Amino acid sequence: MRVTTLILAISTTVTAFVGQADAAPRQSSPVAVSYHDLNLATDAGRAALDRRIRRAADRSCGWSGAGIAVRAMDRKCRIAAIAGAQAPMELAVIAAERRQQVAAVAFTGARRSR
Repeated sequence: MRVTTLILAISTTVTAFVGQADAAPRQSSPVAVSYHDLNLATDAGRAALDRRIRRAADRSCGWSGAGIAVRAMDRKCRIAAIAGAQAPMELAVIAAERRQQVAAVAFTGARRSR
């Protein structure tokens, strides 16, 4: 079974700052980012997954409010979410590259046996 979804553990639980009434925090929840349709063994596939991760972080980390503290929390959340997705993304890329290498070896072996 091949895993084709990354789970971004986006920490969006926020304690409002004293006097910061314009912050409306969202509940913390993991976000699934699918890559089943991408070939992570290619630059284009990796770039597409990176865009998906960034969009998921943007959607999940956006708090309503215009205060400086709210924007700072939003930025920290996005940075942490994207950073947290890097290791699982790298593992998915390595797995995709290995599958491609195995397929190439199998194809080469099949051509030689003819």
